[in-house]
Amino acid sequence: MKISYNFYKDHEKKSLVDLWSSVFNKSKKSSLNLIKWLISNNAGDLYLAKDDEKNIIVGSRAGWIWKFKYNNLVLNSIQFGLTAVSKDYRRLGIFSKLNVNYINHLKSKNIDFIYNVSLPNAKKGYEKLGWIYCDGIYRIIRFRFYPIFNLKKNSFKICNNFNSDFFSTLKKLNIYLNSKKLIPIHDKNFIIKRLSHDVDFKIYFTDEIIIIYKTKKQFGLKHIFVGEIFCDFKNPILLKKSIDNIQKIEKSFFINAYITNSHPLFKIKHKIGLWSIISKSPLGIKIINDKKISLQEIQNHIILSYIDLDTF
Repeated sequence: MKISYNFYKDHEKKSLVDLWSSVFNKSKKSSLNLIKWLISNNAGDLYLAKDDEKNIIVGSRAGWIWKFKYNNLVLNSIQFGLTAVSKDYRRLGIFSKLNVNYINHLKSKNIDFIYNVSLPNAKKGYEKLGWIYCDGIYRIIRFRFYPIFNLKKNSFKICNNFNSDFFSTLKKLNIYLNSKKLIPIHDKNFIIKRLSHDVDFKIYFTDEIIIIYKTKKQFGLKHIFVGEIFCDFKNPILLKKSIDNIQKIEKSFFINAYITNSHPLFKIKHKIGLWSIISKSPLGIKIINDKKISLQEIQNHIILSYIDLDTF
């Protein structure tokens, strides 16, 4: 058996889709959208393991680019995701080689740190490669079992595309995030690039708040998943009314968010009815350039939300 490691080439598309279908149960449409997003938008890389004798893709490692602001610094980061090894090729060292080779590639690209959210089995493998795990990503959920009245339809907009009004509002609302935290740079280029692979997202916005979200069916029930919120988090009444509006519009009793405990939403969650912390996913960090930022600074100050995960 001869396994080779290389970056994605277009003729490998079908074999990669087959791998993700068997490992993640991803649909062909979803896989093709992700491949197109990573490759055509220069959003990141796809690094693959291939069985040369059978001419099939047996492992994948994806990484997409993030820029963070921390005090006066701009940091370059890579989020790991879409880690897959075919069931017939496990325990052969493919997972380790995919990651070690790709990390060596990143060291020449001015990357400061890597982060990812790991499943338990993958977490053990990453720890062997030097990953340190932080407090994690919390899932918070709100139930609304009674009708919501006084919905003012003219006071907000719902859309799934971008215009000049949206971006001018986004630029204004971004100032409310604490500049002393480690914050993803959510500018115009980022938003367009990040959401270009998925047409299912929606945007709720007024002059005072933007909420990016999508809806999914789970166990036959409609859930709302919040991607990111831009607003003045010192005004929880505005946030509560906006979430009320979204739940009324979508006719859903459930609204969810995944955030770190450094996110400004986490501190006021109880004031807007986000009471239940259901689960916590481990957040893994690997420092590439410790001259710019330390592990402790990332652990204490990183702000992440559901839009930062490949599952949104």
